[in-house]
Amino acid sequence: MIRVAHIITGLDGGGAEFMLARLVSAMPATEFEHHVISLTGDGIVGALLRQHGVPVHLLEIRKNIAALGSNARLRTCLRDISPSIVQTWLCHADLMGGLAARFSARLPVVWGVHQSDNGAQSSWSTRLVLAACARLSSHIPQRVIFCSESARQSRVVAGFPPERCEVIANGVEATEFTRNEQEGRAIRDQLGIPRDALVIAYPARWHVDKDPRNFFSAAALILAERPDVQFLLFGTGLDASNIALMDALREVENQEAFHLLGFRTDVVALMSASDMGLLSSRTEALPNVIMEGMSCGLPFVATDVGDVATLIGDAGTVVPARDPQSLATAVLAIATSDARQLGQLSAQARRRIGEHYSLARSADRYAHVYREVLGEVA
Repeated sequence: MIRVAHIITGLDGGGAEFMLARLVSAMPATEFEHHVISLTGDGIVGALLRQHGVPVHLLEIRKNIAALGSNARLRTCLRDISPSIVQTWLCHADLMGGLAARFSARLPVVWGVHQSDNGAQSSWSTRLVLAACARLSSHIPQRVIFCSESARQSRVVAGFPPERCEVIANGVEATEFTRNEQEGRAIRDQLGIPRDALVIAYPARWHVDKDPRNFFSAAALILAERPDVQFLLFGTGLDASNIALMDALREVENQEAFHLLGFRTDVVALMSASDMGLLSSRTEALPNVIMEGMSCGLPFVATDVGDVATLIGDAGTVVPARDPQSLATAVLAIATSDARQLGQLSAQARRRIGEHYSLARSADRYAHVYREVLGEVA
């Protein structure tokens, strides 16, 4: 039995955190046993992990996380788990978890990178962590797994050894993310949206990297041409309690077109209530929300960042980042398509995810890396 200790910065609902939960549920239980260590606290993903029967260890480290590579609580936790291999997720956990696992516990380490840029727009502390990871990338991890090719390229430029770097795209389970027309109609009825309205999903979170100002500017342009459009905003921070969001919304005339739903677990129903998806990010690696929406048959319009263009392929349109006019134009172009064209885009979206971004494919490749690394260090 291969026991894997996953070390992650936290368990809130980001793409890397959800991919971790999916991965541990998809790998064969007859061969792999998983433990998850959160350097900070609990969150939405912690509950999902426990539902899968995965032990979750919370270290509650709140301050100076980047400087605590020899933290006693983490070393003790690793000693108690006694893993065969350590997988870290996100840069702070790569640094802190990698140091503790490699130099204190003498364990093989696999880093996980889920950020496409080199932190130029990040805080100074995160930039320091990223710089430290680049310096130590030849000494700590046996392998570095990137969720996108753009992420791999950015880190190789920063100094990561190419021979240790491997791209494993995130994946989704198609049977979990399948369009459900009945649930979609129920969502529309609950929100008072006419059955024939054009509904656009904005599955994101309130964060500068998602560039919500770009979204609202594009939405205003779309509504000027198509006042019948309705927007479903769902994700952490996309609700009326967010003062900054409400300030942005007040700048748009047709405010009743925006449904602020916040974090939701009924993602399939919300995608099924929508006709297309929109993402306005200034930076991404490989967004899970686009995979989920495409698996539910949504064509997407999104900014050309990270590996988004490769992900969407022929099932939507990518436009330059920070260009609301281009976003609006691309949305309106798809919106004017006839039913046959929309049906083709929907089928292309589902097919693309099934062929290239399945969860089973991702899990198989992670398992292969773990076996390979353990064979090298045996």
